[in-house]
Amino acid sequence: KRQRQKTVMTMRKSSITYDFYYADYLGGREGLIPRSEFDGWARCAEDRILPYVTGEGHDDEVNRALCEAAEYLCSAAKHRGINSETIDGYRVDYAGGVHDTAEVLRIAAERLSPLGLLYMGGVIAYQLGGNAV
Repeated sequence: KRQRQKTVMTMRKSSITYDFYYADYLGGREGLIPRSEFDGWARCAEDRILPYVTGEGHDDEVNRALCEAAEYLCSAAKHRGINSETIDGYRVDYAGGVHDTAEVLRIAAERLSPLGLLYMGGVIAYQLGGNAV
């Protein structure tokens, strides 16, 4: 009998910073995300994209995809209401989270697939799981 090999994927680490967002992604223009909120939105984008990023290199391209996704998430959150909120534990759930993940994965696919950096099996599995928009 032939045994299937397990593929172990290591999650890529990101070094996305507000300075990269401002200087590289925006080219010094004003962006949608204020400096005080950037780390939170960047983490949200990282949580949705980095599990599907494979390979090494192209750090700037990965960071640009994260910036675009962070801007999308920030903008989407500002245009809809909050479903739930926790004050002391600081947890906020915005409406439309499933749609947000689908859009963020679309952004990642558009920017990273041509470079061979995106594990599409995970993206397709996510969409087939009933969470696609």
